[in-house]
Amino acid sequence: MANLKRLQNKLDALALDQLREVAANLYEELEQTKAALMYAEESADFWRDQVCNMQEDLIRHNQENINQLSIGMMQTGELAIISQPN
Repeated sequence: MANLKRLQNKLDALALDQLREVAANLYEELEQTKAALMYAEESADFWRDQVCNMQEDLIRHNQENINQLSIGMMQTGELAIISQPN
């Protein structure tokens, strides 16, 4: 009976060690995900600001000039300023 109790205690300790390792790995993964999310949000904010600035510049340009320009997206995903046909 004592042997069974010792074996049960040893198995419990092993299971606890495994749970601690899994928890530590999950915590590390969570921290990495948080950092990636923060970077993605900062990047999105930067690009949103860039587009807003481009739009403001285009509005100013279009008010001052006959040539109408607008923001377009290339097939490659790049933003570009394009001239609108009259």
